Amino acid sequence: MAETVKVEKNFKVGDVLYEIDYLNKEGKEYWEGVVRIYKIYGCIDNRYVLEIYFDNELCFHKYRVSESNRENIIKVCVDLAGLEDVFFLNPKEIEKISNVKELQKFIKHVKNFVQDAGIILTEELDPYNIDRGA
Repeated sequence: MAETVKVEKNFKVGDVLYEIDYLNKEGKEYWEGVVRIYKIYGCIDNRYVLEIYFDNELCFHKYRVSESNRENIIKVCVDLAGLEDVFFLNPKEIEKISNVKELQKFIKHVKNFVQDAGIILTEELDPYNIDRGA
């Protein structure tokens, strides 16, 4: 049985600190782990968080944390059926994130995954879709 996997990374760009955490408990598939990317401005009490986790669906949750509250910005959950592999959630991929360029690659994979899910969600409803389906 697989063991618990934890990855912690951080790097600074100017005055902004990025922290990346990945945690996957024993016996779970790699995509069932939790990824949190923190973008911290100046102090720990002013940060944006992208949290990716599996709860019967793969969820992407962006929120802002300040001194006294948590402000939800957006949350999108996607059923993995019919979508490509989520290789970017593999801890080996998370381990590679140690600079802005690698973080940009990761964010691009997230963006493409969510866009693909949106296309699947809407393509059969689009009146301009030539393929009328069943």
